[in-house]
Amino acid sequence: GGCIYATSGAGEVFNIHLDLPHGSRADYLRIYYYDTNSADSEAWITCYNDIGGFNDRIAVASSGTGGYGTQLSGYLGEVFDYASYSYVLNWRPNVAGTTMWLCGLRVAYRLPTKEVYLPAILKQ
Repeated sequence: GGCIYATSGAGEVFNIHLDLPHGSRADYLRIYYYDTNSADSEAWITCYNDIGGFNDRIAVASSGTGGYGTQLSGYLGEVFDYASYSYVLNWRPNVAGTTMWLCGLRVAYRLPTKEVYLPAILKQ
């Protein structure tokens, strides 16, 4: 039904390239999940530079054992620079089996602003 879960390897990380428009400002990460396990799953954004270094930028976790749910991260407010970095969405279930599913990850972002050139006569 659109969700995934780990069949083995509870500590495994699922990841996918995050491709926002260059110069966009990423504000929040939201996780959609099904969780009936006492352990929580984790989702986060990692930033990689061109020499192998990385930095985890923002994280959010599933919460509780009530089944379907959603959680929102804290505010990030980072402008994505694809000329210098690449960005990845990650998810770690922390348990294998059907008690913990990832149903979606969503990044709230703002497109880059563009300055509009106006001739001096129009600025007056």
